[in-house]
Amino acid sequence: MAGVTNKPDDLESDRDKLAKCWAGLKAYDGAIGAITMNELGVNVGQIWALTGLRPPTARAARAPSPASRAPFPSDRAPP
Repeated sequence: MAGVTNKPDDLESDRDKLAKCWAGLKAYDGAIGAITMNELGVNVGQIWALTGLRPPTARAARAPSPASRAPFPSDRAPP
């Protein structure tokens, strides 16, 4: 970003510049939906965490037993 120095003495100025830049973001079609910022550069919509899954390993790639496929422990058959 132009004008941001990332120096400790310029912290307040850098924050103002970043907020002004973010404030121009309106209805951006992001990976998790539309993103809009207010005049302070703060998100005005819902906040979502976008996470990724680890690639499967040999151990994780094995098919689970039928009992472990239940969504909740209380749904599993007793031993």
